[in-house]
Amino acid sequence: MNGLHDPARMETGFDFGMTDLEEQLAGENGPELKKDIAARLAAKATALAELKAVGLAPAEYEKAERASAGLAAAYDVLIRFPVNKTGGEQ
Repeated sequence: MNGLHDPARMETGFDFGMTDLEEQLAGENGPELKKDIAARLAAKATALAELKAVGLAPAEYEKAERASAGLAAAYDVLIRFPVNKTGGEQ
């Protein structure tokens, strides 16, 4: 496969770099920020679970399921992201 058709070699035109959140997590207050975000994600997940338990219309339940999956994915990414070692966590 030549370079023009090899996705690993194609020029994307995007400038990849750290997001503001990544920079903050890598910063001095990274561990505290990570705990805060994890707590906020957990609170949202709990609220959605409570809504689903009460009962939702099928379309609303489907939306809640997708939102729950998104929250779970965000939490998974967050817990795997290394934070500043000087903040006491890696």
